[in-house]
Amino acid sequence: MPFAPPTHGYEEDHISHTIHEHLFPNNCCYAVTAPNALEDAGIAENDVIVVDKSRSFKHGNVALIRIESESYVVRLYKSKNIWYAVNDERKGKMTEDVCVLGVVTNVVKDQLA
Repeated sequence: MPFAPPTHGYEEDHISHTIHEHLFPNNCCYAVTAPNALEDAGIAENDVIVVDKSRSFKHGNVALIRIESESYVVRLYKSKNIWYAVNDERKGKMTEDVCVLGVVTNVVKDQLA
């Protein structure tokens, strides 16, 4: 019976797999941002945002929301048990027609812009 090689059990994945798993975990999706996404959070046009669909949102989180058929990157605030969504163009109370798609966990910057 042959012996196992001395490196058995120490093999590593290729670095691209590791980076991809770190940036895009299982319950996540990604989106390319539109102009004036959320400049105060450092998210600019053509950046790629990673959105965790399974994470519940908290006060101060940056999130991707949908209102009717439009999607927006916003910062969520809670004051006196009322949730507010704020971005560079709009701000207002979150009503029942607002769907929080997920919390932004990472931003991949567009280095070519």
